[in-house]
Amino acid sequence: MESTLTIWTMKIFLLLIFLITGSTSLFGQHPNNLLFKELKKVNCNGVNEKSSEKKQLRCMLVDVVEDGINYFPSLAMKTKKPVNSPEKAWEELKELYPQYEAKEFNCWTEYNGYYIFSLNCGMQNSDNECFFLCMIYIPIGGNEFWYFVPRT
Repeated sequence: MESTLTIWTMKIFLLLIFLITGSTSLFGQHPNNLLFKELKKVNCNGVNEKSSEKKQLRCMLVDVVEDGINYFPSLAMKTKKPVNSPEKAWEELKELYPQYEAKEFNCWTEYNGYYIFSLNCGMQNSDNECFFLCMIYIPIGGNEFWYFVPRT
């Protein structure tokens, strides 16, 4: 009887360890705790050939948001309510795209009626520099995020 009790106690103990270990690893998978104020705001309005080379490179693709054929419809996500602030856009983006860690985003811009968030899509970025090469964006007051990655 005592050995049966010991076996059951060990099984319960091992089950508890398994459950605790599993739940902590799940919590570690979505470290989307980057605050909006930690994202760098970039001004891409008015960028042209007279702008600095750095600014031209950073903002060279933001105008794709104005052309509805450039995004990937399969990666578009809708919110329940219209988004009217960049902070709300950031919170909704983190909820709708949990596959991306917050550290994969490092800047945002407001450009021609859109909130645009840069997404690191494989560029080597040693200085945490911001480039709008891959983007997730939403029209101000809209409820659908669009996803852009350059096509080759």
